[in-house]
Amino acid sequence: MLKPFNFTVDYDQSDESLIEAGQYERVHPDVNQLTFPNARKGKAKLEAELLEEVTLELIPELKKQGRRPAELMEILSFGVTFPHVQCQYRIFALGCSVKGAFAGTKAVY
Repeated sequence: MLKPFNFTVDYDQSDESLIEAGQYERVHPDVNQLTFPNARKGKAKLEAELLEEVTLELIPELKKQGRRPAELMEILSFGVTFPHVQCQYRIFALGCSVKGAFAGTKAVY
């Protein structure tokens, strides 16, 4: 595990504004709030830990520890706050649940 990263997420921002602020070079057209809806509101201060080995099987263990995987708005906010980190590591948001025809758990990275 790398050192924890502290940052703020504004859940009321649009995903488009965070994608623009993060200056992402490539964004799949399905990375949006229609596919990955955001039920959270307001601002939150978060502490993120980057784990070296991550699988979907890890999610129940995280929940037992009172933690959870990142969601779309959180991974976008992380990238805006720490742009250099996303260049050094592949960062996945395992907490993204896809709605619609391709429902299930998918990772945004």
